[in-house]
Order: sequence, then structure tokens, then C-alpha cells
Amino acid sequence: MADSTKDHVSGAIDQTAGKIEQGIGHAVGDADTVAQGQADEAQGRSESAWGHVKDAANNVGEGIGDAAHNVGNAVGDLFHRDNK
Repeated sequence: MADSTKDHVSGAIDQTAGKIEQGIGHAVGDADTVAQGQADEAQGRSESAWGHVKDAANNVGEGIGDAAHNVGNAVGDLFHRDNK
């Protein structure tokens, strides 16, 4: 499993757990449990966002690699034509 996928999954789990914890806190009237649930949900959102950042960075890296490959091919074609 890709590292970013782990962040997405972990984030989703933390968000869900936080929402459940908030619901329990509201049901029993425990403000501390509600606050902890809100914190857990926020942590999950940040983990998921970090996964998106990793995905974007990976996509940029792949794009740069593809561009470098294309430039290399174009330069090679130029030298190949000049040597004919």
C-alpha cells in the first residue's frame, strides 16, 4: 500500500472515530469527550490532507521525469538526424 494511501485510510479512520466520540460525548453530556472527538476528527482531516500533498508531489515528480525523458528523446533525435 502506498504511503499516501496509508495516510488517507488512517485519516478517514480518525475522522470517523472522532465523529463517533463526539456523538457519545453529546449523548452523555461530556464536553471533554466532545472536545477530544473534535480533536481526533481534525487530526484525521490533517492526515488525509497530508496524503493528498504526497499524491500531488508524486504526480509532479512523475511529470518532471516524463518531461526529462521527452527532452532526452528530442535531443537524441536531433543528433541522430545530424549524423545521417
